[in-house]
Amino acid sequence: MNTEQGRDELRSFMIRLLRHTPHDYGITLDEQGYCSLAELLAAVRKEPQWADLRIVDIAQAAGDCRHRRYEISGGRIRAKYGHSVQRLKYEEARPPRILYHGTYKSVLEKLLAEGVKPVRRPYVYLTESPDLAADVGNRQGEAVIVEVEAARAGSEGVKFYLAPNEIWVSDFIPPQYMSLFTD
Repeated sequence: MNTEQGRDELRSFMIRLLRHTPHDYGITLDEQGYCSLAELLAAVRKEPQWADLRIVDIAQAAGDCRHRRYEISGGRIRAKYGHSVQRLKYEEARPPRILYHGTYKSVLEKLLAEGVKPVRRPYVYLTESPDLAADVGNRQGEAVIVEVEAARAGSEGVKFYLAPNEIWVSDFIPPQYMSLFTD
């Protein structure tokens, strides 16, 4: 674990385990998405390239994550958001005036017509940062950013929940609150 590439590979593997495939590796997440560091370490060590991994390596990889995706507390670790295997509970909150949703160009027309629904995730993910939304959109192709009139949507009954790291989640964003963001 002496290289940044090694830490990146470990972070990618950890995020897959914690957000998408915990049961495949014998990991049990609680209702907030936490498992013990020891349980994660045992699961990661099943992979030959990580056989000598230590808890300090996991803590370092999680702490150095530029997206701040992990939280370690009391000997437990979790991915803060993005789960496909379970729906974490977040506090309902009043959103800021504008939020952003990163997506890709090939689905933009459909989103603007039908709204944003969760796809392979329990929530729609939004952010306060257009840059972060662009990062998300770039994962699947040519990125586009949808601007969401979140305060208006919230005042008209759309529920928003505050997740960590400037991430907001919702069950559905109706199309009347959305437009293409242009910088």
